[in-house]
Parts: sequence; C-alpha cells; structure tokens
Amino acid sequence: RSIRRILIVEDEPRVAFDNEHFLREAGYEVVATVDSLADAAKVIDEEEIDLVLSDIRLSGEGDGIDVARHAATKGVPVLFVTALSPSEVEGLALW
Repeated sequence: RSIRRILIVEDEPRVAFDNEHFLREAGYEVVATVDSLADAAKVIDEEEIDLVLSDIRLSGEGDGIDVARHAATKGVPVLFVTALSPSEVEGLALW
C-alpha cells in the first residue's frame, strides 16, 4: 500500500504547520490539517486518505484515540505523533 495522501490531526498550530511543511517538502499530499475529532472524522469520511498522523490530546470533544477508532472503520491506518503518550495507547498498537 502506497502512502501519498495524509491527514494531519494536531491542535498545536506551530506543530501542525511544521508537520504540513515537512510532509509537503518530502513529496506527500496533505489532504487537510485539522485540530479536532469532528473535523478529522469529516475528512476521513469524505476524502481518500492513505494515512492519518494524529496527536493524542486534541481540543474539544474526543482525542487521537477516537480519531484512530474512526479511521479504523474506513481501513485507514493512524500514526500517533505525540509528546505525551497515555498508557492506554499501548494496546492500540495491536490492532
């Protein structure tokens, strides 16, 4: 499976900007950069996504774990990009 189209889910604007910049420089297409579960779910439902890069802690309702659960329903893999990883995330690696 080729990874070309990426969704970034990050609520820190500077981190989101840096991720977007580096990915585009590396030749990836950033489909969208969003900061909430609701916005991520909408993009996952409406766009063809090859990979979601998601922070764990997000603003608003839900978190990156919820993003991963929603992406899993569409068969889209998620890579967590986070500074702080709660212990419950370890079990998600087994999906």
